[in-house]
Amino acid sequence: MKNIQNNSDEKKRPTIGFLIDWVGGRYQSLVWLGAVAAAEERDANLILFSGRSLRAPQGYLSQSNALFDVISNENIDGLVILSGTIANYITRDEFRSFVSRFHPLPMVSISIELEDVPSVLIDNRGGIRAVVSHFIEIHGYQRIAFICGPEVNDEALQRFTGYQEELARHGIPFDPMLVAPGDFSAEAGIKAVGLFLDERHVKPEAIVAVDDDTALGVLEALMARGLNVPEDIALAGFDDIDEARFTSPPLTTVLQPFYDQSHLAVSMLLDYLEGKPIPPKIQLPMQLVTRQSCGCMAETVYLAGMSAEYTEDGLQNEISLRQVIGEVQEAIEQNCFRQSSGGNAAEWAMQLVRSLVSDLDSRDANNFIKTLGRILQTGIVQHHEIGRWQNVISAMRNALMVRRYAQPVNRRAEELWGQARVLIGDAMERVQGHQLLQIRNHSLVESEVERSVLATLEFEELKSIAAEILPALGIASGYIILSKAEKYNPSSIFLAFNETGILTDGNPVEYNPLGSIVPKEFLPQSRRYTLVMEALYFQSEPLGFALFEMNMQRHGILYSELRQQFSSALKGAWLLHEYKQAQEQTESINKELMDYRANLERMVVERTEELTLANKQLQREISDRKQAEFERENLIRELKDKNAELERFTYTVSHDLKSPLVTINGFLGYLEQDAVSGNMERLKKDTQRINEAVQKMRRLLNELLDLSRIGRMMNAPEMVSFDELVKEALGVVHGRLEENRIHVQVQSNLPVVYGDHPRLVEVLQNLIDNAAKYMGDRKRPCIEIGQRGEENGMPVFFVKDNGMGIGPEHHDRVFGLFNKLDARSEGTGVGLALVKRIVEFHGGRIWVESEAGMGSTFLFTLSTRPGTLQSDSG
Repeated sequence: MKNIQNNSDEKKRPTIGFLIDWVGGRYQSLVWLGAVAAAEERDANLILFSGRSLRAPQGYLSQSNALFDVISNENIDGLVILSGTIANYITRDEFRSFVSRFHPLPMVSISIELEDVPSVLIDNRGGIRAVVSHFIEIHGYQRIAFICGPEVNDEALQRFTGYQEELARHGIPFDPMLVAPGDFSAEAGIKAVGLFLDERHVKPEAIVAVDDDTALGVLEALMARGLNVPEDIALAGFDDIDEARFTSPPLTTVLQPFYDQSHLAVSMLLDYLEGKPIPPKIQLPMQLVTRQSCGCMAETVYLAGMSAEYTEDGLQNEISLRQVIGEVQEAIEQNCFRQSSGGNAAEWAMQLVRSLVSDLDSRDANNFIKTLGRILQTGIVQHHEIGRWQNVISAMRNALMVRRYAQPVNRRAEELWGQARVLIGDAMERVQGHQLLQIRNHSLVESEVERSVLATLEFEELKSIAAEILPALGIASGYIILSKAEKYNPSSIFLAFNETGILTDGNPVEYNPLGSIVPKEFLPQSRRYTLVMEALYFQSEPLGFALFEMNMQRHGILYSELRQQFSSALKGAWLLHEYKQAQEQTESINKELMDYRANLERMVVERTEELTLANKQLQREISDRKQAEFERENLIRELKDKNAELERFTYTVSHDLKSPLVTINGFLGYLEQDAVSGNMERLKKDTQRINEAVQKMRRLLNELLDLSRIGRMMNAPEMVSFDELVKEALGVVHGRLEENRIHVQVQSNLPVVYGDHPRLVEVLQNLIDNAAKYMGDRKRPCIEIGQRGEENGMPVFFVKDNGMGIGPEHHDRVFGLFNKLDARSEGTGVGLALVKRIVEFHGGRIWVESEAGMGSTFLFTLSTRPGTLQSDSG
């Protein structure tokens, strides 16, 4: 690994790159917190490249991989790679090839060991072995199932190996029927439960999941089946994310030191840049965290119930005090510094013990509660788990009370323990209240951001709005870089702003991002910074990238949402820009045609004057009358032909240019050729084709815009009565129903469903309108709306008509984009495709039952519980 030395007399602040798949993930958020903390401690700049997993199969996520193309030793001094997530979908050899592109940059890998690259690893095998051993030795389980991760993921393979090794160590035969595939997602856990119980008909005593997300999916699936955890099936995960502690029952898991991994990796890289030796590999130990999901008692209940035999030891004895302080320090480190370094633990333990001793010697003193209050406030600022201070108080009580038994002092101590627990409870309520307030404010601000950005189709207006709303989100500086090429070379700064305002005035600033991701004059010079970099793209089309200075009070998912909103807005602005350019070109051609017409009229007038002069000459030349008469007739015929030509041209212009002509580059050459050759008929056809295409494009763009918005949340999801949805939809199509005298019959007491209220109304509106449109010549047209049973725990709704019907061979085609069974009917063929997209976005499915001439029944499912929309999981 090449060492980068700075020969300048002035100290250069290093800039570290951090490759991460996504800054909005629960696991990833804990990781980048450690990286940011290490960079702050060492006064280094940090750039988080949020580039998604390499070749991610979900949608267009792999477009974000383009971020990795801008990384070079010209724009960063070193690179940390969160290898375990970046390499989720590629082989180890492919990942080595990917990493080799960054040489000779100094690098540190997290989670995956690489040759010639220092690595920060965790004991994946040991962590899983601890879980399996706990299930076997403490709870006596023998039939223990395992849910794997991606087949090519190195960490997932190590955990699976640890599972097999621990079974073998206890003499339990490996059973492949108790192993299920997975991909680090809750959906994988849900599918695994179905695989075990429904397909293989095996019921394990316990399930070990490759990670907590998978385990939470298992918990959801078991609860939906009426199975209790741990009474029916015990459960454990891996990672110890926040949800593991707060689910019911709390999840037994393996604590992965996310924060410490990234903090250590960044620190190692900075040590290397300073010329200090660093080890080639560090492996961090794992810690088993037992909670109720495996059958163990809650840790706080256990600690609070520990009893002690009291003695008459003197508490002021200095040796005894040091022992107590050491025990309290250990409790603080184990409970409150699980995701960060415990540098304050010794000082806090000494303050707490000495202030408590002081209060026990004086009835009126209040030092202990004041000291604890100050420490709790510091813990809140440093994002500690405040509730775990209850365990510290329990440990402190046991450590102290075994050394003093005097009854009055004992009563005083119990009073202080009670006050301490109330103080911790109040602190927890403040933290939770603050978090809820942040979430509400975050939601309100981001909703306003989305409305403002997506309603903007002008580049300059978008620039102004971005410079106004991003600081409102606490983003101190930001940069949007546009590129229409596959590689970001060259690029142009569309927007750059900081605390002083917009830095880019006038035309965009062109530059090469391989030399500097952002031109150095735009970056903060007098202070360090942490930037989040996101690729901007619309489906498969790259648009550029954006960098936002990180606001530590905001959730990482904010930057992904901003990426999506700015990508959509920039795509809309590009379309409008191209439309205006085409309109300007059309107006230019129109002007040329008008000039040609005026010139033609002038030529006719001049030719007519020549003919008049010739007629006068013929009258004077009586001797040559016949010849002159012949010439005169020829000239008159020529004049008639010219007038006829002019009349045809005038008719074409007046007929085809009544509305603004819109054209595209492909037809411009043809129009110019037609005008020069005078081929008016082809000019008319080409012009009509352009006009028809543009009109159809306008209609399609409006419907396709609605279609494209499905997949992200447009309105906050809510519980809404299906009766109310039907009532609103019938109100929208009331006119068509009245016009065709269609009777509508609606079941009563339909269930309440969960989703995007306006979008669900669109589903019913399209289905009812479609039924009315294809009613045919029925004498008693009728539409029925209601519920017909359930599917996978979701109600099945239907919209039934007695109209023309649809042949079975067309059942799948009707939901396709632009598919119309009757080409003469109104509409563009997008409506049912839009309905299908909305239903699937809400976690349901839609199908049709029909025969030609027998009417049609459109059926679809919707969920009745929160958390089922696609956006709820991401």
